[in-house]
Amino acid sequence: MSQQKLACDEEVEAANKIFLEIQASRDAGITVKRREIVTLETLSRDITSSMRDMVHVKRVFLREFNTTTMIGKRRSRELVCIPFYIARYEKGGMKRYAVYPPALVEDMGILTKMKGALGAAKLKSVLQCRSRAITVFLNKLLTFIERNPVLEKDIIEAGIQASILLRKRLRVGIKKGLMELEKQNLISKSELQAFSKILYIYTDAASKYSLVH
Repeated sequence: MSQQKLACDEEVEAANKIFLEIQASRDAGITVKRREIVTLETLSRDITSSMRDMVHVKRVFLREFNTTTMIGKRRSRELVCIPFYIARYEKGGMKRYAVYPPALVEDMGILTKMKGALGAAKLKSVLQCRSRAITVFLNKLLTFIERNPVLEKDIIEAGIQASILLRKRLRVGIKKGLMELEKQNLISKSELQAFSKILYIYTDAASKYSLVH
């Protein structure tokens, strides 16, 4: 009986040891899960708070945006004015046109300065078009001018009446700009004299044009 009791006690002790290990492992797993639950609850509160803040900021922005915008009606047609220049070059009996669409003026690099006179190629090298689509559209206008003499005549007359050289303020600004270019050795003195002569011709033409009108 003593031996049987001792064997049973050993088996009970071994079973209790396994049970205690399982219980300890379970308690450790529960602790880890509870920590994960606390972490997820904290993150959820932070995310929810951030979402509320974003919604509030959006509502404030929409409210301010609605008070600063103008309510207008959609129109089926719009009149759009595109500022651009058309230049006509003549030499003997030959002539050609060049169009200058809306552009940004860049700094004149060393290669541009070495190209010689201030011609069309040199001028376009310092201009960067603001819209390729508009540039392509305006370049097509040159083809219509060359093929349609009536359109060419109308554009020439409109160009003479709207020439920037007929305005005294612009002529003065152009003269100052040419003198600055001459100081920087971007144009020669002979070129400055040639351009100044043209400005003088337009000065006389402007006075006659104003008397006629």
